Amino acid sequence: PYEQIEILTEILSGRSEDDILAFQEIFQRLHSTSYTSDLWAAAYIVNGGCSDDGFDYFRGWLIAQGKETYYNTLENPEYLVRVISTEEAGEIECEEIMSAAGQAYEAKTGIDYETFLEKTSSIAYPEISMDWQEDGDSLKNKYPKLWKKFFEG
Repeated sequence: PYEQIEILTEILSGRSEDDILAFQEIFQRLHSTSYTSDLWAAAYIVNGGCSDDGFDYFRGWLIAQGKETYYNTLENPEYLVRVISTEEAGEIECEEIMSAAGQAYEAKTGIDYETFLEKTSSIAYPEISMDWQEDGDSLKNKYPKLWKKFFEG
């Protein structure tokens, strides 16, 4: 993902300030929309646990995978069985994408990252209620395919 983020930042820094800000708005909306209990459960299984920050980075990774994977995973988190190998499991995150637009903006304008953040509207995360437990069979029952591949496999 590091090379992908480097390329993204380079492409964005060649665009207009408005384009960079628009990219950030879209990213923030996708990031907020993916803040769900169902997806957090899937991230927990795939990564063998998932903190608040880890879930942010997992969703960054999901966005970086592109439209098809993003929307298919939101519709059915077990779609990840097709996308993630057992070798990759435990490290499914991409923190760097969260600051790509800000780095591009800074490279384009010379204006610092904090000012960039002030120029973008913050999008609140929806309230979620966790419908799963870390212990017991809750996750296994919720996503048996993910469980089998990443916990039993």
